[in-house]
Amino acid sequence: MDEDIWDKPVCEWTVQDVCCWIQVGPLQDGAGLVQAAFINNISGRTLLRLNDELLQRMGIHQMSLRRVILLEVLQLKLQHELQELLYITGSSLTYEKTK
Repeated sequence: MDEDIWDKPVCEWTVQDVCCWIQVGPLQDGAGLVQAAFINNISGRTLLRLNDELLQRMGIHQMSLRRVILLEVLQLKLQHELQELLYITGSSLTYEKTK
């Protein structure tokens, strides 16, 4: 993965960054996820807003896969919130790849 992706907030990720995250992260075994993210133009900002209904509309019908995706997105949301809180308090955090 392009290590620069972890140096910026998820909300600033491009569609390419999201596709890269899917390809090499914990979702890499999810069939068709990269294609679904690309076709649906899923940027980091959009990724943070994903929910079960949107995943179904994107063609991800397997409930267990949607749950895994939503858990991974929740982790990204928490990292994003932490980054914002640290920014407000004047601290800093570099995103680290987690598995």
